[in-house]
Amino acid sequence: MEIAKKLQELRIEKGLKQTEVAEAINIVQSTLANYESNATLPDYPILIKLANFYNVSIDYLLDNSPTKLSWQDAAENIEFSSGSISSLKISEMLKSMKISDRDAILYYISCILDKVEYQKSFKKRIK
Repeated sequence: MEIAKKLQELRIEKGLKQTEVAEAINIVQSTLANYESNATLPDYPILIKLANFYNVSIDYLLDNSPTKLSWQDAAENIEFSSGSISSLKISEMLKSMKISDRDAILYYISCILDKVEYQKSFKKRIK
């Protein structure tokens, strides 16, 4: 998906007008309209402002990444009872595994999440 479409979708997802976004990143509304219509492309400093404003990565805006995850979110620690680990470390660990092992982990996580959802719905029915 091109950057123009992504910028427009991100703005609409947040329920904002072009003037609100433009003001927040210190540009004029017509400039943002040009970005969203693919008439012009934002320069690097504006890309940084847009990525930070929408809390997405520049790679996502430039279509180099399918995920909206910003670097702050990617580096965020995930807490466990035995301590914490960064999302990036988990990603590195998964990437170092064989695909079949990653598939097995995804299956186990899916099963656990299904169990948690079932337990939540069961508790709601009891009340």
